Formats: sequence, C-alpha cells, structure tokens
Amino acid sequence: MARKYNIEENLQPGYCIQGEIAGPGIQSNPASLSEVALFVFNVIDLQSREPLIRSSWLRALGTLNDVVPKVSVVRIFDKETFSSMTTDDLQQWVNVITYPNNKPAEGIVFRGIKDGKIMYSQKLQKMLSVKIINQNYKE
Repeated sequence: MARKYNIEENLQPGYCIQGEIAGPGIQSNPASLSEVALFVFNVIDLQSREPLIRSSWLRALGTLNDVVPKVSVVRIFDKETFSSMTTDDLQQWVNVITYPNNKPAEGIVFRGIKDGKIMYSQKLQKMLSVKIINQNYKE
C-alpha cells in the first residue's frame, strides 16, 4: 500500500496514517471492491502523538488527499442528538448501514470531538473511540 499510494514521498513530514486494507481476497471482500485498497481512518501528528480530526487531515495528507481512499464519515451527530440516543438506538441505526453494493457494512466507529480535538479518555489512556458492529454483517 505504501508503494501503491507513494506514501513515503507524499505524506507530509511529522505525520503518520493508520488504515485498513480491503479488497479481493480479504475477508470475503464484502464491499465488492475490484482491487485491494487502503482506507485511512486516522492521521496522527507525531509531535503531539494525537490523532487529528478529519477537517485537519488535508495539510497532513498533502497530495495524498486526492489519491488515498479514506473511511467514509457516515454521520456527524451534535451533542444533544447523540446524548439523547440509547445504545439500542445506536445499534438499530448501525444495523441498516450498508456498503455501496447494498451488503451490510461491518459497523461504525464513534468518536467524540471537543474543542477541535478527538476526545481522550484518562481512564483508558487513549482516544475515546467505540465501534458498534452491524448485527446483519456476515463474513
């Protein structure tokens, strides 16, 4: 993937990316991709060791921004809406998410953002990130 997207040459100094590789031959290719691809889900500032919020990715990715696929943002909840949802509400919402080929997607990752930064859990000692698995997803 590094060679395919010329990551070493194109990623701006001081950043690293995290992603998931998907495509033919990987987990039965549920999204029906025609070729193997990298889907970026984190861009990390190496100096602060903190992940960037999505709107800050452009400067870090530089020319990669137009080339490397990124995990889709399905929905952004405001604090009031998200606070009023139960875990059952979230599960029901996730259970209807599909890939473009209409097959059930694996799940959705939820992250809190406060003051322009991804929230950090002192208790967990890492960023606050929760994945809810789509109950209709089958490998």
